[in-house]
Amino acid sequence: MNVKPYKGFVDSWSDAVSNQRLSERAPEVQEIEIENILKDMAMRFERAPGQSVTKLWAKDLFELGFKAYQVAQVCRQIPFKMDKHPTLNELLALLRPNLPQDEVKVDELTDLSRRCYPHLKAKFFKIADQDILDKLCAAYKKLVLPEAECSKELLEQCVLNDWLRCYFDKQPQKVIDQGRLSNEAELRKDKEYFLRNLRAYAKENKL
Repeated sequence: MNVKPYKGFVDSWSDAVSNQRLSERAPEVQEIEIENILKDMAMRFERAPGQSVTKLWAKDLFELGFKAYQVAQVCRQIPFKMDKHPTLNELLALLRPNLPQDEVKVDELTDLSRRCYPHLKAKFFKIADQDILDKLCAAYKKLVLPEAECSKELLEQCVLNDWLRCYFDKQPQKVIDQGRLSNEAELRKDKEYFLRNLRAYAKENKL
């Protein structure tokens, strides 16, 4: 959705009420514009995330504080720099150096999860493989997050974070049980529950 032509029409009539409505909808419009930018970039690759994943990525980028024009500046160059569609982490890595740091509002949990994710995944692969992780993620999604919409990468982060919280137990049921504890912590808004193990892990492994 491109809001500029409509805003120009509103301005030409000096419609203060409609202008206020546009202002109030600005966050929603920004998120939609980011989603459209990602869709446009995806069309330039043979393989790309589906629409539901793209929508979630747009939401993630918007909540991290990125503006539509900032995403557009970077996405415009990606098809010329990369042979494959970037993952969300790769996209963030390309975005951050091109933006002033004070414009990127990354909450601590998101930052820690993304920094620890590759390291935790590599640690998991020392005792199991991708097939086992996929099966664990499927069980976790069904039993812990049945109503949630999330990308494969975000689901893996949730599973691996709870694997960390149950001290790398080799029993899949322990991760599911920990996931249920995480749901309870979310309900009581216990931020420290989600942060303390990740903080310690990131510090220990210099992530």
